[in-house]
Amino acid sequence: MSKPLTYTFKGTKGDVAAIASSLPSDPSSLIGNGWKDISDSTAASAGHMKIREETTGLILGFDRATPGAPGFRGMNHYHIFNPNATGNKDLYLDKYGNPVKKNSKASHILPSRR
Repeated sequence: MSKPLTYTFKGTKGDVAAIASSLPSDPSSLIGNGWKDISDSTAASAGHMKIREETTGLILGFDRATPGAPGFRGMNHYHIFNPNATGNKDLYLDKYGNPVKKNSKASHILPSRR
């Protein structure tokens, strides 16, 4: 198993909830508006994007939908990386800022419908 992602987050659970409730359907619209693209080029070419908010350090992953795929693979969705993760059991945060397992329903955050 690879080492969990760890980083410094200077925000609160409330900051996580506010961000999660306003995620756009196209994550590239965040770039230049306080967010930086930190995607690996190989992952990016496969429809995965990783971005970091410059103020708080929060890191989001975005997975582009695979047309016709079942479940979340068939929907554009985000993951919020847990800065205090110790492994897959708490790799992500839910939309309220609580740690959740990798592959759990709560780890998949759909873009807001605005």
